[in-house]
This record gives sequence, structure tokens and C-alpha cells, in this order.
Amino acid sequence: ARGGGEETAGSTVTMNNEVIKIVLGTTGTMVVHMADFGLYSFTVNAVKLASADAGEKLNDMQVSSLGQMLVTGGEKGRVVIRQVSNLVVCHELDLSKHGPIRSVTMTPDELNPVNQFLFIGSDDGSISFID
Repeated sequence: ARGGGEETAGSTVTMNNEVIKIVLGTTGTMVVHMADFGLYSFTVNAVKLASADAGEKLNDMQVSSLGQMLVTGGEKGRVVIRQVSNLVVCHELDLSKHGPIRSVTMTPDELNPVNQFLFIGSDDGSISFID
């Protein structure tokens, strides 16, 4: 809504649970994490692309700079990389020895001509660097 209480044109997606986190990719897709551990990907026009069970409460999630991959970290100490379009798991990294994952972030393309680096912050204060 705009200032003054005016409604703006747009779409609304009603979920059946509490929304925990939303991330938006550069290609016009968004991923929503719900309190029941559900993950949902949508276009910015509210068209549902996919859904999956994350299997845990996610503390952070990021979409890669090209908008194709979703990186999540949660309470079980796992970093999971999924395709945004279908939420299929491509890779999983077990960092549970460091406790829950608190933060995940990636270097932007302009700092990374070859590979994008992933940085993971864990509950025990460790920061893991992945290329």
C-alpha cells in the first residue's frame, strides 16, 4: 500500500501457514519459506513454480546471482543447494558439527569472474568458505 492507505494494483498469494522468509531472485522469481518447513517458488506474477519440504527451520536463504540456484542454511546445520525452478536438491553440505547455520551469502558476479563463492556462518562462530 502507498502512503495514505491507498491500495496498489498487485497480486496476493495466501499461504496456509506463517511466512518465515522471502527471497527474490534477479530473474523475477521468489522463494518463500513457511513455518511448517515448506518451500515454495513463484514468479513475481504469483504463478507457483514448485514446492518442497525443507525438512527444518531455515535461518537464511539466498538466490544465486544468476537466479537459478537457492542456497539455504538451517537448524540442522546443513547447507542445501536447490534449483529455484523446481526446488530439487542439487547438493547438500553437512556442517552440523558447527551447530545450526545462521547465515549464508555469496559474492556478487562482479567480484567473481570464474566462480561464485559461498560464505556460511554457523552457531559456534565459525565461517566456512566454499568455492
